[in-house]
Amino acid sequence: MTNKIHQTPLAQSISQGKFSEPPALEPEANENSAAVAMPRDGSTLYYATHRLSADAQQRLMSQLQLNNTLANVLLGVREAPVAQTKLQWWNEELARLHDSQARHPNAKRCEPWLAKNNSALEQLTAILDAATAARFDAPENDSDWQAVISRDYNARLQLIFTALTENTAPDLQTLAMAVGWMDILRQLPTRIHHDQLLFPPSWQQDANIDTATMHKSIRVQGRETDEMEDHAAIQTLISGAVAVALTEFDSAITSEIGRFLQRQSETRVIPVWLRLRQAQLMVWQQSQPNLLRETITLTPLKKWWLAFRFNR
Repeated sequence: MTNKIHQTPLAQSISQGKFSEPPALEPEANENSAAVAMPRDGSTLYYATHRLSADAQQRLMSQLQLNNTLANVLLGVREAPVAQTKLQWWNEELARLHDSQARHPNAKRCEPWLAKNNSALEQLTAILDAATAARFDAPENDSDWQAVISRDYNARLQLIFTALTENTAPDLQTLAMAVGWMDILRQLPTRIHHDQLLFPPSWQQDANIDTATMHKSIRVQGRETDEMEDHAAIQTLISGAVAVALTEFDSAITSEIGRFLQRQSETRVIPVWLRLRQAQLMVWQQSQPNLLRETITLTPLKKWWLAFRFNR
């Protein structure tokens, strides 16, 4: 089962001088579409969710689509007044959602399990706050960076739990950093292009690598000595992030809450999805692709086998 290597779409566009909007994040669909985005055939999410009932899968995908809409609300927005207007509208929309009066199709679909739920409102607001921080108040130290990522992804996971069970979620902080690290690594070109949160501030300071240097590394293959040195430093940075992410995944999967989720048929999709992401990280650790320009993915057969193994 040979893993597949390919250039990321955004890296390809940037290297060719095409600065179009990035491809939609998983699940793949127009974020404003009235239709629920279902998992793409052969994707990690496809195999992680294939044993869910049709109703549970619909709820999960609706929640993921709303989570992504909030997380990417400022994606591609350059003017500060426009960004402020969008944030104000979404803060008002979350209040409407809480009162069962949502207008946005992605929010309206989630009303059955999110309306009148104070915990869910706090979690949705946490995702929006993380998007705001990335744009207007980026963390200046590692502890603040970790707090933003942890709160953001704990909220996302709790909302997924609520969508699957229609119950209030427990604290999922133990899983949050693993998922956050994985998203950063999966979305590096998009995050760099749109000034989203990347690595802890001290990491880039110690490596003497700023966002502009990483952006340049997406555009051109390094040939000059200084560009080759930058490439080596960036690759060291990425390799360190992969190693930390794997440690976080090990802790998440073997934790008490991870084992609890595995035992419950309604929530087993979460640890199965974590296992598939962990396997992806192991491939990256072994092959060390330059995630600014390319990625290596598990084959569908490998994903199917892992999902089958951990879904029992």
